[in-house]
Amino acid sequence: MRRTFIATALLAALSAGCGSQESGAGVASVTRGSSPPSASASATPTTTADPQEQGRKFAQCMREHGVPMEDPDPDGGGGFTSIGQNVDKNKVREAAEACRAFAPFKDRRELNPEEVEQLRQFAQCMRENGVDMPDPNPDGTLSGAGRNFNRDDPQFRKALDACGDKFRKPGAAK
Repeated sequence: MRRTFIATALLAALSAGCGSQESGAGVASVTRGSSPPSASASATPTTTADPQEQGRKFAQCMREHGVPMEDPDPDGGGGFTSIGQNVDKNKVREAAEACRAFAPFKDRRELNPEEVEQLRQFAQCMRENGVDMPDPNPDGTLSGAGRNFNRDDPQFRKALDACGDKFRKPGAAK
């Protein structure tokens, strides 16, 4: 369960592409693209407290904007397995901007300094175990990542198993 939470939290943050430190919500955000979003997926979204349903809406919107994103893993709490590996980063940014209102976890609280440090240690451990994961920004967001983590990749799973104790779910016992 802990591994699922970590993968969900990190992949949700990374699913929108490259982040920006300008976000005040404490989650990865994207820079605005030059292409306008299509009218079909740009309609006012209906937000839901269910991260799984919100994740499906986000993935559908991303697909409508040309990004081959799978629906969230049914047992992953709304996290995504991957975005297509050979997708243009600008296309991902533009789609993520157009679909921002559908993004699961978009309203999550900002991480405290202890949680940011845990995330930094987690990223360092992942790198030491063969996964190229960037350090978080001072506010806990991830930017410049531009990478897509495939949860089914044996190297990623091995690193996740080795590093799972570096990042605890907020509020969990130490």
